[in-house]
Formats: sequence, structure tokens, C-alpha cells
Amino acid sequence: MKEEKFRRKKLLVDKKFQTKFILNVYIIIIILIILLGLLLLYLSSKEMSRSIYSKITTIKSTKEVLFPLFIKISFIVLIIGFAVAGFRFLVLSHKVAGPMLRFKRILKEFKNGDLTLEIRFRKKDELKDVAEIFSSAVKELNKKIKRIKLNNEEIEKILSKNKIGKKELKKILKLNNEIKSILSKFKL
Repeated sequence: MKEEKFRRKKLLVDKKFQTKFILNVYIIIIILIILLGLLLLYLSSKEMSRSIYSKITTIKSTKEVLFPLFIKISFIVLIIGFAVAGFRFLVLSHKVAGPMLRFKRILKEFKNGDLTLEIRFRKKDELKDVAEIFSSAVKELNKKIKRIKLNNEEIEKILSKNKIGKKELKKILKLNNEIKSILSKFKL
């Protein structure tokens, strides 16, 4: 059997999260550009006035005055930019990585048969709606398995009496049909 390849046709699969993420990147870039401009303006005016009012007046080209200044400013903006961007991306990634870690832990418990699980995330976590769907599915599965267990216990009670009449046989068949109905909804 040939394995299917799944390709996403849309780049925006989670519009809310992705647009928020992209806007954060743009905001950081805009802040850095504004910071760069303000630093350049402030330091260049300071440097120009220092060049003009020094005891020995020398005439320098704009390039000679601004280039070293631009290098200093770029370095400062780069350091600040990395710090701001790193912190912001850490916060954003935490909203995804934290819930993913919690999901992994819960799924390990689920794999071992614990159907009392309920995942709760914070309001701003990105996988909150997935957690709600998962918790709802686990609750439904839990209800179905409880029903199967109860029906099985009833059948065992009836069979343990060693005397099965028509009434008991009908009850066993009814309980067994309910179990079959529940089990038929599972894809195995």
C-alpha cells in the first residue's frame, strides 16, 4: 500500500495564532527600526556638534562621521533586538511548548488506561481548544467503558446463579446487545 503524503494547501492553518505570531515579529522589527533611527539621530547630532565645536576644527565628510556611529548604533540595536526578540519568542513558544509537554504526560497516562484524565490549560495557551476536545473525548470513552463494565457485571451475576430461565436469558441477550452496540462505535 502506498503511503499518502499530506500537504497543507493553506499556509495559515491556525489564523489567530499565526497572525498574532507574525504581528509580534513585525512589532519587534518596527521597534528596532525606530530605535535605530532615534539612536542615529541623537548620536549623529551629538557627534556633529562635537566635531564642529572642538578646539581643532577639522572638516570630516558625513561618511567619516556617521559610519563609525552607525556601526556602534547597529551593534547596540542588535544586542537589544536579540534580547527583546528572544524574550518575546520565549513567551510565545512557552504558550505552545508548555501545553505540548502537558499533553505528552497525559497521553502516557491515557495509554496506560487512566480514563479519569482531564486536561486544563490557561486561557492564553494555544492548544486550549484541543485540550477541551480531548477531555470531552476521554469523558465519553469513560462513560462507554463504564457501561460495558456494568453490563458485564450484570451478565456475570445472572450466570453465577447457575439457573437460567427465559427471563434471565432475555436480560443477558439485551445486555450483550448493548455491549455490542457500544463496541460497534469503536474502530479497531
